[in-house]
Amino acid sequence: MPFNPLYTFSQAHDELQLRLGNRTDLGTGSADRLNQWLNSAQLRIAGCTIENPDWDVLAFPMTTVNGQSEYSLLEILPPLTGFVGIKNIRNNTTQVKCRRFPWSEYRSLSQQAPGPPMRWTRWGYIIAFDPQPNDEYQIFIDYRRQPTYDTTEIPNIFQEDWLHLSESYGWQALMKLDRAQTAASRISANLQMYLNMQLDDALWDSYWDTDQTIAPFGFDFPYSVGS
Repeated sequence: MPFNPLYTFSQAHDELQLRLGNRTDLGTGSADRLNQWLNSAQLRIAGCTIENPDWDVLAFPMTTVNGQSEYSLLEILPPLTGFVGIKNIRNNTTQVKCRRFPWSEYRSLSQQAPGPPMRWTRWGYIIAFDPQPNDEYQIFIDYRRQPTYDTTEIPNIFQEDWLHLSESYGWQALMKLDRAQTAASRISANLQMYLNMQLDDALWDSYWDTDQTIAPFGFDFPYSVGS
């Protein structure tokens, strides 16, 4: 939770209910639709490339196995679950930052040279390294996790936008499309730019790739906040 948040989750819930006409038929408990819209909006914003240290996990550790290139992030110990994307990977044993490369290129390899991992790629929760590890290497993963449900983790500067997006989701679900569009139009132009750009796994990871951007031809990355 941000330090001294403008809205706790409970306050955001009550505020959203007021903005949706103070309706009392939107459910309670596990079926509380207000909570679902707030959680959905927070997850959608986390999928953007705005900075928020509260969502970013640094130096998550994993260890390679001699002769094994592919690893399920759900099966390593500890497992890495519920993430939005990977920002950086480092071979901490050799003190070298690993470079990204396309999954399609990895799949096209007929064989791999053994050695310390220098490149990485992933497909969903499967991550692969090249060269093929010839020993145990400690790997550090910097990644963005998904927000915690029913908890305010939006930076204060974006909390009004979070409520506008949640309100838009609510009105859409209630089949009030004109009101949904009005609520969405109140989102700051800077954040709207990020929200309008749906990034899949490869594009999200590639945004943080400082060595070699891997993106389709013609893809334009959004400018950083404040640029």
